[in-house]
Amino acid sequence: MEASALGAIGEVNDIPVIIAKAVCDFGDEFKDDRYRHLASQASARTMM
Repeated sequence: MEASALGAIGEVNDIPVIIAKAVCDFGDEFKDDRYRHLASQASARTMM
């Protein structure tokens, strides 16, 4: 959701935007945050 806002701001201001996100869970009733840090690192490494 946050990424779409950044993309819209870039579009309105004619600024190129690249967004990298990693999925760390299925978002269901069994969701936990064990892999959140790893997913965040994967996104950051993709952008480097």
